Amino acid sequence: MRYDKCRTWFVFCAAVISLFAAVALLFWFDRSFEDFRRANARVVLELTRRNLQETLFGGMNKAVELAEMMKRAPADPVLFLRYADKILKKETAICAYLVTDDKVVSIWPKGKFTEEIGRQLREYPYAFSLSRLIRGSFVGGPVDIDGKGSCFFFIHPMFEGKRYLGEVIVAAKADYVLKQLNMAYLRQSGYEYELWRVSPQDGNKEVVEASDPHNDLSDAERCTFYMPTEWTLMIRPIGGWISPRGRLLLFGGGAFVIILLSGCIVLFYITLRQRRQISSILSFDHETGFLNRDGFLEELKRLAASRGKNEYTIIYFAMDEYIRLARIMDEKQKNEYMEHTMRCLRDYIYSPHITARMGEAGYAVAIFEKMEMKEAGDIARGISLELLWKTKIRENREYIHADWYFVRCPEEGTDPESLIVSAIKGCEEKRQRKAMNGISMHL
Repeated sequence: MRYDKCRTWFVFCAAVISLFAAVALLFWFDRSFEDFRRANARVVLELTRRNLQETLFGGMNKAVELAEMMKRAPADPVLFLRYADKILKKETAICAYLVTDDKVVSIWPKGKFTEEIGRQLREYPYAFSLSRLIRGSFVGGPVDIDGKGSCFFFIHPMFEGKRYLGEVIVAAKADYVLKQLNMAYLRQSGYEYELWRVSPQDGNKEVVEASDPHNDLSDAERCTFYMPTEWTLMIRPIGGWISPRGRLLLFGGGAFVIILLSGCIVLFYITLRQRRQISSILSFDHETGFLNRDGFLEELKRLAASRGKNEYTIIYFAMDEYIRLARIMDEKQKNEYMEHTMRCLRDYIYSPHITARMGEAGYAVAIFEKMEMKEAGDIARGISLELLWKTKIRENREYIHADWYFVRCPEEGTDPESLIVSAIKGCEEKRQRKAMNGISMHL
């Protein structure tokens, strides 16, 4: 009973641990898949950032080339128009400014926006003045300018040593610049995105381009870069890091695995229990309910091990004349004899013991108590007298009495199987000696 309870608790704990492990593994798979997609997104982010900076500071930034050419004559408006026409006539540029001494001295194309010539730099957006402060190229936009629409500004200063000479500003159409940035390929690659910058004037967030302005990309992967104001690009797979369909498949598959695992555990428990029941059934004699020989041996080993010491006595009883008489007794007489034998072996011994039917006419009792030879002999003799049974068959009075033999552990050995064999062999030799001598032993 105690073994069954321990086994039940063990199976229950194993089931609970297995289910928790399955759920934990499911969440681990979910997290690992998201981490995998985030790692891929970070690679895409880095490649996109490089492309953005190379595009905006490289081939599209004609202000650098113009500024280098105008260093020789930073205040010559005619020369500026000539160089600008040469460089920008094939570009989708709206206009170009030449600024000297914080004042606009020339505007390309000639004849357009002439009203702005002579205006001070401070009259333009604050971003126009940053290039001088950072002593390097500046990219800003998109910015809405009256008469020019939405524009990107490419600005590059001119210095002679530490002396500020002026700057060149090239305004390009925002649509053209965004097309050159090719942000659409992110959408084609399965990402939704948002590119935004920090306004140099008030520090507010200004969205440059977004796949969907209404999407919340707060959990997206992001990277920050400078041009030289702070720009941020955020991307996330369309539908989230794990799409609803993917999460449904993942958790559906996980639920199936958990159910399958639960079924396997239940099946294992039922199989284990059935095996135990079958083993228990096979370990008992069906007529008496006593252990059979195999069950007696296993129980003897288990009890001897659980008690931590091997001190017990095995008494074997051979029921003389039973096999002959069993063939001529009726069913009622057989039942009476079995009940008599079971009662004697069950009620006579008060010490901890186990009883077994070792065959059709053999019984064994293992008494877990250290006994001297005389004490063991007295108990064996007393039980044999109790087992004496008489009946009347075909007008003849018949007797069944028990011959006995005992062995002790550890005095005569410690192996249960060897002790059982010794007890049976000793009893048979005792019976043979009695038959040879022609002596009828009445005990």
